[in-house]
Amino acid sequence: MQLGLAVFHRLKRNDGAYIRVDAGGYQILANPRKISDSFHIVSMNDLLSGNITPNLFKDRIILIGYTATSVKDFHRNSYSSSLFNAPKEVSGVELQANFLSQILSSALDGRVNIKVFPEPIEWLLIITFSYIGANLSWQLLLPKINYHDIIY
Repeated sequence: MQLGLAVFHRLKRNDGAYIRVDAGGYQILANPRKISDSFHIVSMNDLLSGNITPNLFKDRIILIGYTATSVKDFHRNSYSSSLFNAPKEVSGVELQANFLSQILSSALDGRVNIKVFPEPIEWLLIITFSYIGANLSWQLLLPKINYHDIIY
């Protein structure tokens, strides 16, 4: 599917690490932005009380959704954690905003989407790195055998 500058490749049943995944519909790999503070969030109280200037909404896409923990619409995201911290849960509306941002920035700005390698290249990489790993382990982990010490 193409939209503007972007071509969205459909996720297939055995793409990459997604073995036997349910690839129904037209799914693409998500490429979210950094989650923390990536979108401006306005509370309903501020909106109804008039504390928000109308210019904040000018030329913007507005998503309305829950961010309250009682709603239980939270999801873990790959960009919501660092190397040593557990993933932070993000609200469903913020996750949807990331998907929308990915689609729009890909279509309008040419932002690169995540793709998987073709299956022959995946097999070549697996075989190559297995060969390198096996050779390194044989060279580094096995003791050097002195053939003069072997008794026949």
